[in-house]
Amino acid sequence: MQGFNPLKIPPEKIPPKDGTLEFRTSIGNLLDKNLDRIIIFDIPVEKCRFTLLRDCDFYLKFIHYDPEIGTRIAKVDAAKIKREDGKLFFALTWSKEESYLYLGTKEGLFYDKAQKAEFEKFSVMSWVKVDERGNSCVSNVLDIVGDISKVMSLPDEEVSTLIEVDLPFYIPIENEPVEMRLDDLTISFQIDKIYLTENDFNYLNHGELVAGGEKIGIYQNTRGRLPFSRASIKIPKRIVDPFKIVDDNAVGLDIDYEKAKIYGPPTSDVKNLLLKIVNNYIRVMKEEIRILGLEDIRYDDLLNFRVAYIHKEEIIADVLYAVTRDESNRIIEGFPPFRYSDTLKDRFKRGEIEKTIEEPENPEYAVQISNEKDLFEFVKEAVDSGLKHPIQHRNWIEAFWDETTNTPKKEISIQPTIIEILKPYLNPYGISIVKESDEGIGRLDFKCIYNNNSKIMKVHIEFKLAHSDKWKNGLTKQLSAYMDADKTKYGIYLVFWFGDGIKFDKPKNIESIDILQEELDSEAKKIEDKIIEPIVIKVTKKKTASKR
Repeated sequence: MQGFNPLKIPPEKIPPKDGTLEFRTSIGNLLDKNLDRIIIFDIPVEKCRFTLLRDCDFYLKFIHYDPEIGTRIAKVDAAKIKREDGKLFFALTWSKEESYLYLGTKEGLFYDKAQKAEFEKFSVMSWVKVDERGNSCVSNVLDIVGDISKVMSLPDEEVSTLIEVDLPFYIPIENEPVEMRLDDLTISFQIDKIYLTENDFNYLNHGELVAGGEKIGIYQNTRGRLPFSRASIKIPKRIVDPFKIVDDNAVGLDIDYEKAKIYGPPTSDVKNLLLKIVNNYIRVMKEEIRILGLEDIRYDDLLNFRVAYIHKEEIIADVLYAVTRDESNRIIEGFPPFRYSDTLKDRFKRGEIEKTIEEPENPEYAVQISNEKDLFEFVKEAVDSGLKHPIQHRNWIEAFWDETTNTPKKEISIQPTIIEILKPYLNPYGISIVKESDEGIGRLDFKCIYNNNSKIMKVHIEFKLAHSDKWKNGLTKQLSAYMDADKTKYGIYLVFWFGDGIKFDKPKNIESIDILQEELDSEAKKIEDKIIEPIVIKVTKKKTASKR
């Protein structure tokens, strides 16, 4: 079984069409906020795929892919986990009809029913999209009034920014502006409206703006909770997202969409600053009026806000960020009536689930890296799941091609992308990946390092393009010499194959990717006292399914 399976879950525990996987594991670094994403496992079974991860918005997500039913995603808030929980209980259930994710802690059992995910292309004015790992960055630019091109052309200091935002909490006072220092800015923050009932609510828009035929709903930021407060925030400089301007009109966001397909959609600069301001205000108000139970909010808690840009005391542009009613409903549906699958429901009634959490009968899985061979197998799985599978089966190739020349990028331009893709698979488990380390006889492309408190272990990775003149020397001379110098036994020789014989006809001296793989395998076996795994990945441009 290929994929990424650091917990070493036995394949027979995951029947592809209908099943339940229950296990316990330690918390590890799931709560480490310095790690944007943690891949717990990503396991293909026949034509299906099962992924469990903790994403950048601090949600645990079970992603279940079946070619007959598509992709479903269930998510549970990782904030439910407390460090003192020690061990966690997980249950994943799946069938043709439905899939569920269950998380058991000392506090109890939390769950979510998976929703079907529709993977759309990134909209030119939108961050509200889900990528193929179920990650979302929320903000839609629904409307722009005024001259945004003028805002973009003026210096930061000549424009002030006014933000109105519906807060996902309630402060029971309307107050005078509070001045706060944040970095080098003095910011004015004021609670200027309180909504006690839905009838009191007025839409945060430009008059009668509608989205998708319906008004922007009340539920965006508050998840349907009432009462809530609205704040006005004044910032004495221009804070603007990177709009692309053509003929004085905003035609989209000025971002690298091909890069976004690999890394996921970017976050909003405006929203990132807004998040810092609101959380700073929460800390100030805790000290000032002792508000209890008010915790820091997260990026996707802020879904609905308006940004006005002021120059010489006049509003020159006004931008509305929000989500449609459909998206609001999806948020509400994230909290469905409690419903277990039949098997777990019966066991829960008998008290077996609580017993499982406290005194588990299920197997406990853990990452075990006790020697360099274990590290080698772990890194191979990360390369297969993080690089080879998405490139060859999901066509994630744009980041490796130069679209202006329609040719492959150079090795030095591809290396940073490889690093960023592999980090979520390696860093959460204490494995560092270092780019271009100096081994005294030259520069190795990547080195993976793990310290188990008794020994520092290493695996070397050398990267080459198949059409490079040095494709064989990279294995037989460079990687072998680097491993000798660093006294390590295990290495990976990673090769990208771009040729299709038509649009890009290199390499000319190798007939096919299979022949290249066979030749590299043969050469690797000849290298004494070392175990090197050649991995050739096909990065060839191909037609999408709709064009075949």
